[in-house]
Amino acid sequence: MAQEYLPSGATTLASWLLASGAAGSGFAAGCQLLIPDGTQNIVTAVDQSAVAYGLSFEVARLFSGNIGTAASPLRYAWSDGSAAEKSSGNTEGYFKYFAGGGSCYLYCTNAAPTTTDNIFQNSPGAKLFLTNGTVSFMHIENGLLDVNTNCVITNFDGYGGSSTIDVQATPTNITNMTVWGGVHTLKRAVTGTLTINGGTVIYDYELAVAGTVAINGGTFDHRAGPITTLNHNAGIHDTTRMRRLSTVTTCTRKPNSVYRGTRVGGPLTITNDYNIGFITL
Repeated sequence: MAQEYLPSGATTLASWLLASGAAGSGFAAGCQLLIPDGTQNIVTAVDQSAVAYGLSFEVARLFSGNIGTAASPLRYAWSDGSAAEKSSGNTEGYFKYFAGGGSCYLYCTNAAPTTTDNIFQNSPGAKLFLTNGTVSFMHIENGLLDVNTNCVITNFDGYGGSSTIDVQATPTNITNMTVWGGVHTLKRAVTGTLTINGGTVIYDYELAVAGTVAINGGTFDHRAGPITTLNHNAGIHDTTRMRRLSTVTTCTRKPNSVYRGTRVGGPLTITNDYNIGFITL
């Protein structure tokens, strides 16, 4: 399907236009929708979960209004109908939030499929709230991201911006998370590997699931949470704000790695500790 545009100033998601100005189909199987500009609050016809899932939805930088509310979020899923892949091409479903301001509340699910393939966020001055549903791949480069306790994130890439990923009472944990920049507060476990190449990850997790952490740069602000394997190759492991007893089963620290905290008698217990020339501050 051809890309369709929301009319300028529209406060409803019920009407869309083709490039020619003719009426479009709006939310439909395979739809490609764009909000190009505006400052309005879009609060009508935001629940489209009963309609067949679409391929793409983009919110452009010249839009600085608000989409949905906490009580009535934009509700829809973007997928190509096959297994999710990390892609922004036209063969994979995605939601792009590039707004220059305002906020968007998103409940990313549909009757079928229940999962959105990709969400890309590069929205300086704007905030994206994920209230519910499942996202296979979440990518943030700029802006503010709030992941509610009811929203499942399977894979997470952080290139910048600021995010908070809340804990889940019945946890469906992140499989893999990689951070290159930004500040990301993580209150749920990563069962595969949490890789920190830059930026800051605040790990503040209170349940029992443990995974692998690889610190290659940046800062790992470890406040709570067990870890099975910690590979500290470079960057900073900071436990000075640790607020509850936590255990690392196996820790390997290499030259150029920096540890901040109490090594003996503190809140962190390391069962197997292998140190190769690390620095303590």
